[in-house]
Amino acid sequence: MLSLPNGVTKGWVAMWQRSACWLALVVAACAGPSPRTTSASDAAQASPQAPASASPEQPAVSPTPLATPTARASATNAPVTSPPVQPTSTPRPTVTAPPASSPAAFPYTISGRVTSGGAPVGSVRVDVLGDRFASTTTAADGRYEIGVPNGTFGLFFDPPAPFIAEYHLDAASTFDAAPVRVSGASVTVNAELVRGATLSGTITCGGAGIANVIVLAAGAGPQFDSYRGQSDANGEYRIGVPTGRRYQIAAAPPRSSACAAAWWGTDAYYREAAEPVAVGGDTRKDVLLPPARRLTGTVVRADGTSAAGATVEAHGVGYFADADRVRFLTLVNKTGTDAAGRYELILPPTVVRVYAYAQGGAEEAWWDRKGSYAAATSIDMAAADRSVEIRLAAR
Repeated sequence: MLSLPNGVTKGWVAMWQRSACWLALVVAACAGPSPRTTSASDAAQASPQAPASASPEQPAVSPTPLATPTARASATNAPVTSPPVQPTSTPRPTVTAPPASSPAAFPYTISGRVTSGGAPVGSVRVDVLGDRFASTTTAADGRYEIGVPNGTFGLFFDPPAPFIAEYHLDAASTFDAAPVRVSGASVTVNAELVRGATLSGTITCGGAGIANVIVLAAGAGPQFDSYRGQSDANGEYRIGVPTGRRYQIAAAPPRSSACAAAWWGTDAYYREAAEPVAVGGDTRKDVLLPPARRLTGTVVRADGTSAAGATVEAHGVGYFADADRVRFLTLVNKTGTDAAGRYELILPPTVVRVYAYAQGGAEEAWWDRKGSYAAATSIDMAAADRSVEIRLAAR
């Protein structure tokens, strides 16, 4: 049994609100002046269960709501007569759960059984959401148990393919997810999962399969749903998705990789260039990642001081003149500056235009000292790494 540390009950609403930014179509910058930017790194690594903070190895991301299942989770244990379901599993994105606390510290639990068609489903990761979060995995009989204090929590079920991930009570997103309230007694929450199709493939770079790549199938068209997976040691990924829909596939390797993130398609380095994939049943799509280039430099405020905590975005070239649509559809990658105003962007070997803005959004600029995407100077990253200084100006 895993237990949540103190403080978990205080921030689940804020976290769910941050997660809801995804409904703007795989949002990348919920906290920035324009919350409608999406890179392959952001999209692929957006997680419904993890806090919206960067790990040492992967870029900062926003959490991700999941798609719409049709079955209903129940609040009581239902009898199970079918044999356990043992799906073929690809590792889901790594979650580091907090250390278990003693039962005396947290005497209550959220527990239950996860099934599909009445049959228990093992190897389902169950996450309790909040300021901090705890995670456990269902046993072969579908049962799980997590220790909690009094409070109100989010609950997320992340199964192996072909089953479809969902929030408590079949929620399509954090907007719709029902909270689980614990007040002086343990709570039982069962979930009935929907079996979908398996979207699978191999992630390669330089002719070899790449491990630990976060892969996202983002709904193309009217569905703003999304599903995540992670490549195994051979670069193979498997994601459970609903059928009868089209998806755009994003893949983001660890920051330490020699490869850059990309969408599925020919030279698809940002969402507008991604090719939709129709899923009518089990579907296989391999993704070839490009070699990484690094754009580095500093961001300087209008008064000449270093712009600590600024955001730097690289955008693809050639689609729209409208700045809002450009930032929404052509984001290749983004990062933040350190205390000295320094930044590093990991990019594919392509031409980009770079935009930066200071904390609070009072100062901004397109490189080189331009006021718009249309006027910005392009930077060719095809041949080698580059370094540029970005000077901001008042809005």
